[in-house]
Amino acid sequence: KEYAIIRDEVSNEKIYLNFRYIDTNETAQINAKYIQPVFSSGTRVRFQVRPNPNGSGAMTAYDVQRWNGKKIPLLHYKDALKIALKARAWLGHRCYEILDEEEDAAAISEKIRIAYEESNKSTEWARRQLVDSNNIIRECKAELGNEVFDILENIYQIDDVERRVEEAFVRCERTLKELELLGVREEEQESLD
Repeated sequence: KEYAIIRDEVSNEKIYLNFRYIDTNETAQINAKYIQPVFSSGTRVRFQVRPNPNGSGAMTAYDVQRWNGKKIPLLHYKDALKIALKARAWLGHRCYEILDEEEDAAAISEKIRIAYEESNKSTEWARRQLVDSNNIIRECKAELGNEVFDILENIYQIDDVERRVEEAFVRCERTLKELELLGVREEEQESLD
């Protein structure tokens, strides 16, 4: 699903919301195919409106935020990782092209710097979407729990259960390390002592 209908509190008018317009900056638009906003029915939001681009007469919302002004998370952590990995891969390809085509050291340095800045825009945008580190880490570990449960539920049909559980753990651990590179770290919980 790539859209929702929101209602104006005063007029009760239905306003169309295409998820790609929640955040209208250039980097968000480049990564629009990954946008899966995290908000549910009944959530109060604030937004700006403009006429629908397809000329239907309905209004379209853009620059949508939570009612308190906080950003609406636009990505699942797995999509943020995909964006970061895609940006790094693009940088590697671009560096190869530059080093293969260019001979002047100063030009090489400048072109690689520009390519890094371009690729870093997507990585930084993805990083800014990951707003609740503890929840993301819990979700990642819960997925490990689901995988282990499925393995153990079929324990008599699976060869080498220990190896399968270890592989699941290693995948989870790798994902947590990749998330850490995006700035997702377990935050200290305040104790009630």
